[in-house]
Amino acid sequence: MLVLLRSRLSYLGIVSVLACGCDPVVPPPPTDVGPRDVGVRDTPAPIDAPPVDAPLADGEVPDVGDGGMSSCELGGADVLELASDLRMSDRVVGLAAGDTDWAITWHQSVKGFDEIFVAGVGVTGDATVHQITSLGRLEHDPAIVATDTGWLLAWSGNHMDLNYEMYSQSVGADLSPIGSPTRLSTFADGDGSPTLVALPTSGYLVAWVQGGMTTNLAVTRVLGATGAPTAAARTITTAANAVVRPTLGFRSAGAVLVWGESSSVPPAARVLALDVAGAASGGPVAASTEGNADGTADVTMDLFGGAMVFGATVIVRPEVRVRLLDGTGTPVESERAATTSAGRDASIASFGGGYLVSYRSADAAPVIRLALLDAQGVFIDEYDLADAAAGGGRTTVRVTTEGRVLVTWADTGVAGTRIRAARVRCE
Repeated sequence: MLVLLRSRLSYLGIVSVLACGCDPVVPPPPTDVGPRDVGVRDTPAPIDAPPVDAPLADGEVPDVGDGGMSSCELGGADVLELASDLRMSDRVVGLAAGDTDWAITWHQSVKGFDEIFVAGVGVTGDATVHQITSLGRLEHDPAIVATDTGWLLAWSGNHMDLNYEMYSQSVGADLSPIGSPTRLSTFADGDGSPTLVALPTSGYLVAWVQGGMTTNLAVTRVLGATGAPTAAARTITTAANAVVRPTLGFRSAGAVLVWGESSSVPPAARVLALDVAGAASGGPVAASTEGNADGTADVTMDLFGGAMVFGATVIVRPEVRVRLLDGTGTPVESERAATTSAGRDASIASFGGGYLVSYRSADAAPVIRLALLDAQGVFIDEYDLADAAAGGGRTTVRVTTEGRVLVTWADTGVAGTRIRAARVRCE
């Protein structure tokens, strides 16, 4: 059981609670505000928090202020089984947080074709699942972002023209589709792995991977409130960067795009700052420094900066690494291990002046874990959320405006793929 209490604690206090066998107590809840990527736009720590560079006594956990709810408890009933797919395929389950709820999206086989589904999840109760497409086509890898009136989706679809192209779709607060899907690309070989973010001015930015015979290029396009494009698509990377499963994050001057390059030599995790038009502001910067990135990455940013996580392989041990970013999206400090145990498929969200990192453990009996980091990305503690398969794709963690936490992931096995979520219930 995970319990999050609003209080000012030292790490010594946490250790003493764990030693006595009581429920662990951790620093207070989040301050995230507004729509972002497949998540929320993050705001800085509460005004009563100390500067991030304030000196701390040995073992002290930084004070993250007094904002947020008073108590959160995760029980087994809050692990949600959303769908089962007979096809065994790794995937990132799209997740967005609104003010008080979440929307989850994935693709699923229906009568031999892949269709797009969305589920609404509140702070209590079961998920409400909606089938968004029923075209009898191949729709893959949906992403989602919260809007002022509902949600906006993007996905990769093959509508029997031999190519996978990008599509967008606006849905209402009740998850009902508004209008028809809008085609965003016409590339000859195929597009995939979309990601979305709300721009700091107005509108939204979508990015995806344009796949060729020998290249994986990142492409962006600005969308209006309905998901219709308001500008032409632009390619923002070169053949030198083999972009894999990118993720967009908020930046005060536009956005940041992070991705992994497991096939590059040496493998790397990179970050690229973008302006409000989706154009690159400079070139990609390596966030990983040891040449062992595994191709997964995620990011959380606010007006003043944030952090990204990425996977790394140390000899044969999978590890989750974290790197701080300044307000421009430039990596600062050094990369460090985000957890004390081996794991992969990590995601990150701002929480209570620090960060939450979800990941899949590399244990003999794998679990989905949630790690708590301070404002400097230093590990504080971690908690098991649910049993899991050894594979399935990257996890995703996002936090609502009210400070509620949800983690999504896919589990793959001989029986196919399960789409799952774990919700932190606040009481």
